[in-house]
Amino acid sequence: MIEDIILSLLLVDLQQLIYLKIQMNHYYEVLKKNIHDLNEFKPIINKIIAEYLLVGGYPEYFECSNILKWQKRLVDDIVGRGLYRGIVRGLISFACIMI
Repeated sequence: MIEDIILSLLLVDLQQLIYLKIQMNHYYEVLKKNIHDLNEFKPIINKIIAEYLLVGGYPEYFECSNILKWQKRLVDDIVGRGLYRGIVRGLISFACIMI
């Protein structure tokens, strides 16, 4: 009984992966076919990618209209919560191993 449920879930996941692969291949083919039309946007795309990388690769940056608000959010939310939480968890895990 449980094996049937697991098998059906795996088949659903496999079907979704196949569908996503087909979608990705179609997306690639459309881009490849229209590459000449996209060349005029290359400078703009490069500027956006460079800006995205300069802010640390966070897409949330583009939702923020004020650079000062973004810097505060970056420090408070992303660095404060994410980085320090990861450090604390790492230290706790290390302490548990050492005990």
